[in-house]
Amino acid sequence: MQTKEDSAFTTAQEKLENSTDIDAQLYIAIEFMKTALSEGEKACFHDFWRMKKICLDLFKKEMHPTKRSLYWEEYTKILSQAHSLQKILEEQTDFQVEQISLAITALENELNEKEKWKAIINIEPLKDSVLDRQFLKIRKELAVLGIAKEKLLSLRKEILRQDIRIGQKNKLLVKISQSGDLIFPNIKKLTKQLSLEFLQCIDQFVSDNFSLSGSKIISKELPFALKQQIKSFQDILKILPVSNDIYRKIRSILSQCWDLISCHEKQKREAFEKLREQENEKLTQLMEQLSQIEVDSQVHKKTEEFIKETKSLGLSKDAMHKLWKEVGRLRDEFDQIKRKDEEKHCEIENKKKEEDLEKVKISIEILKVLSQKAKRMKLENLERDFTSEIQEINTDLIPKKMQFTYNKFTLQIEDIILIKRVKSSQEDQKAPSEKAIMQHKEKLKQMIYAAKKEIPLCGLDIEFVMELKEIIAENKRALSALA
Repeated sequence: MQTKEDSAFTTAQEKLENSTDIDAQLYIAIEFMKTALSEGEKACFHDFWRMKKICLDLFKKEMHPTKRSLYWEEYTKILSQAHSLQKILEEQTDFQVEQISLAITALENELNEKEKWKAIINIEPLKDSVLDRQFLKIRKELAVLGIAKEKLLSLRKEILRQDIRIGQKNKLLVKISQSGDLIFPNIKKLTKQLSLEFLQCIDQFVSDNFSLSGSKIISKELPFALKQQIKSFQDILKILPVSNDIYRKIRSILSQCWDLISCHEKQKREAFEKLREQENEKLTQLMEQLSQIEVDSQVHKKTEEFIKETKSLGLSKDAMHKLWKEVGRLRDEFDQIKRKDEEKHCEIENKKKEEDLEKVKISIEILKVLSQKAKRMKLENLERDFTSEIQEINTDLIPKKMQFTYNKFTLQIEDIILIKRVKSSQEDQKAPSEKAIMQHKEKLKQMIYAAKKEIPLCGLDIEFVMELKEIIAENKRALSALA
């Protein structure tokens, strides 16, 4: 295939062949030489020197001396320009060659100082810390060599791109090849070493956890943990620069292990589903047994015995939770019935207490009336009415506040009865003994003490405080009368 320069030279050559005039031929040749030099650094010297040879042949032919002189002058001027331009280009080429040689030398020096570069280079850590420590040295060395390899290939491309002499280009390529001998064999050797070591790790993992020949898992590890380990190996495999054969082999081994785990998990799921079906059948039967338990006072005992029996069946937590839920429902139902009965009983008790309280209020009111007219009544009638009324009252049912009122009226009546006995002059009536008078005084004192003790505890109940103070004053007056 002809290049653009060859095509231009061929076209110029055809024009020369088609022309018979020497002047015209020299004009075409010189103009072509000018065009070849006009591109400066990209000047096509190969076509220029070929056209120069043709020009010399044309000058040897017969032509007018004046025209020959003019063409010769122009021809020599173009040659002078060509030599100057070629010299400049050669200087530039020499500089480029020198720079490339320095770059190659610097690369060789870097290779001689690999330990220094390994100390400062950073590489991506592996997920497995054990493998990361094991492969760290080789990976760092491969990283240094990889950088040198990229620089070397870049320099080779640069040499091939340069428009320099073939001899110079070959010398540089030989030097590049010598530098490559320090890089590529080492990369191949370290890659093979790394690949084999990683393959050994994979084989060890497989032999410890799987039996590929028997298609079974021998490890005690959970399938999930084994899958995570396989994923970790796959991620490491993407990072490590292993050979293609080892890469495919490791991928195949890990895929077999993964399929084996998936098959094992599928079998476990099927077994679990079968056990779940059996458990659901048992659970249905147990639920029917629970539904037959009557909700009565023995429900807690019966359900406790039922739970003890079911614990020996080895049911799952979920099934036991459902049973406990049903047991709780039965117990809650009984507790609700019991609560309603207690509320009903409590309501009856409260109603009875209210009735008893009402009776107490009526009795106290009767005692109050009796105390008011006691002075006007005969002693026998007063004692009879007082005794009958006291016997009807159950003092345990009297509230605390009413207790003071009750004691107030009873002591008033007893005081009046005692005074009536003292003052009585009837022949058949004996005067009260000294002991009876002392007992009555003691009751009055106790009443005064109790009232005084209760006053600080009344708080803002002013009405009750006033009542207590009135009781204290009346009892003191009674004591004064008996003195």
